[in-house]
Amino acid sequence: MPRQNALTKKLVHRTPESARYVDLPVRILDRPITSSFGSDHRSIQDSHARVQSSSDALIGETESRQEERDRTTLFIYSWPELPPLPLNRSGVVTNAFLDITMRDLRSAARFVCELPYGRNSHADDPLVVLVEHKGTCSTKHALIRRLAIEQGFDLLLILGIFEMTEGNTPGVGRVLQQYGLSTLPEAHCYLRSGPKRIDVTRPRTQEQNESIRHFWHEEEINPDQITHYKANVHKKFLGEWVTGNDGLSGRSLAEIWKIREECIASLSQ
Repeated sequence: MPRQNALTKKLVHRTPESARYVDLPVRILDRPITSSFGSDHRSIQDSHARVQSSSDALIGETESRQEERDRTTLFIYSWPELPPLPLNRSGVVTNAFLDITMRDLRSAARFVCELPYGRNSHADDPLVVLVEHKGTCSTKHALIRRLAIEQGFDLLLILGIFEMTEGNTPGVGRVLQQYGLSTLPEAHCYLRSGPKRIDVTRPRTQEQNESIRHFWHEEEINPDQITHYKANVHKKFLGEWVTGNDGLSGRSLAEIWKIREECIASLSQ
């Protein structure tokens, strides 16, 4: 797990409303979001100020946080949590769903959920998931977010960084084990409807696998940020994780990224 004191550098975050670039600190989320997006969370700098008084305080707080995570289940919902809001002919995304008889938001999300996982040829194409009948967490959720924008639905697209394991992402364990790893920070896109996280790339229930326990970082993004921007945020975080993790035996960011790519490829097999 990455050391928090190695994650104090700033990420460039594009604010969707203003389309301006501002500097924000990497946000380490110690527990699930319980109110509006981005609230009720302490900055890394504040955490450091509190624990630097003594090494005992640092150890005690670390153990306390681990106990809290062990007690907490961060539930991520799937498409049934979305309301069956009717679709009215509007933009190209809405019309594409209506043309395949998807008449409401919930049925559109269900259709997307049931499409197989797979990387798309042109991730920045708004309709590529429907054309190629497959998609990733990025392209599938960007598609639903574009639909929501056209219809005026309150549904956000979120980029999060979480601790990927075989338990919460079945299929990656063999690759991780091959390189002597049990976990790897992964970037994931999903939706936010009020306080609820919605993931249409995961099963309807979480009984099949473990839940994601927590997110180290979350931010709202635009659909056109799922390619280069998402990759840059992810690599920035991985770079800090590599630097602050003594157990990586001097591995470079390029090596870790290669392992990550193999993990993602294994999900399509």
